[in-house]
Amino acid sequence: MKRRTPQQVVADVGHRIRELRDGLGLTQQAIAEQLGMSIQYFRRVETGRVNVSVYALAEFARALGVEPGGLLERPARRVRPKRGRPKKRGQPAQNG
Repeated sequence: MKRRTPQQVVADVGHRIRELRDGLGLTQQAIAEQLGMSIQYFRRVETGRVNVSVYALAEFARALGVEPGGLLERPARRVRPKRGRPKKRGQPAQNG
């Protein structure tokens, strides 16, 4: 198996956080509030744009109910973040 670069590890930690959060059915907002951080910071972590400290890694793990080492595992699949505003649910599509 090919070794990951430090940048890949940071990105994988973010993907793993998202994977676990989605599995628990939690929103970014819910976890950010639980951890006392801004939603913007949380989004940057999930997209791999922030190299989190060991302390923050432990806090994320606690909030997601896993051991800190569980966040260093390779994600089941890499999810590319969607750009832009999410579509509203439950509303019919507007025809042009």
